Formats: sequence, C-alpha cells, structure tokens
Amino acid sequence: MTKSTFDRIMVDAKRKKQFDEGYHEFLLDEMILAMTEGDHKSVRKLAEETGISPRIIQELKSGQQKDMRLSNFFNLLAALGYKIFFKKGRHQLALENFKVA
Repeated sequence: MTKSTFDRIMVDAKRKKQFDEGYHEFLLDEMILAMTEGDHKSVRKLAEETGISPRIIQELKSGQQKDMRLSNFFNLLAALGYKIFFKKGRHQLALENFKVA
C-alpha cells in the first residue's frame, strides 16, 4: 500500500509535533472566528464587556492575534454567551457567570 505524503511526514516525530502544535492553533483561531461570526456584537461592544482592547478583539477576529491570554479567552466566551465545562470521568463542573480580572 502506498503511503500518502501526510502519512510519510507524520512518521517523523519532530514534524508530527510541529504539525500538531500548528493544528491546535488553527483550531482555536477557527473556533474564535465561528463564535464571533454568529454574534452580532460590535468590536467596541465586545471590548466594553470583556475589558479587552478593541484592537486585540479585531486581531482575534482576523486571526492576527496569537498566544491569547486565558483570561481574555474566558472573558470573550462569557461575553458571547458561552459556558465552559471541565469534565473528568463522570464529574463535570460548569463555569457560569464568570469574568476573569
């Protein structure tokens, strides 16, 4: 059976690690874009609700902002009406009405 280019590259541990890191960043960017796209709040309104500068929010929406602070991520999720769940085994904890200073 002939291996695809992807399969041949993934055999190299260093290249697989680079791919995995880039892929997770890509998924986070896509998730943020999808969350903000469906919401009709302006950049200015999100900035007011989250305490994040309008410039950073615009950069997040455009995919230019890298390495987002966890507090910014939580505040953005809360402003967009999302909830965060932590799950371990059968136990689940929901963060509701949170705002990180």
